[in-house]
Amino acid sequence: MMVYQTKTFARWAKKAGLQDTELYVAAQEVAAGRVEAKLGGNVYKKRVALPGGGKSGGSRTLIAIMKGKHSFYLYGFEKSERSNIKTNELSTLKSVAKVWLSMPAAGLKAALRAGEIKEVKQDE
Repeated sequence: MMVYQTKTFARWAKKAGLQDTELYVAAQEVAAGRVEAKLGGNVYKKRVALPGGGKSGGSRTLIAIMKGKHSFYLYGFEKSERSNIKTNELSTLKSVAKVWLSMPAAGLKAALRAGEIKEVKQDE
């Protein structure tokens, strides 16, 4: 399964100190059904530990996944910054998820070249 992160998510993850390896493992856990919440529209909430901390007080990520194909990290926040996302934000993220998850391979390649998404590598 290919794992990607949007440009916006990648900026947040870098600032938060999250590494690709942690994100890749978390995406595999989501694919295996180990999630904190199923939000609908193939969007899931997944905890990811921040450097030097545990998952419970760390970060929350919203990831869209098409099992067996690919997944996209769409949004992230630290638990200390906010407790959850708003209903209208979730609605927008579900729409974004639908676009990414239905994009053909040629569209994904173009988005990678344009820097709109970035591949999450297992060993980085």
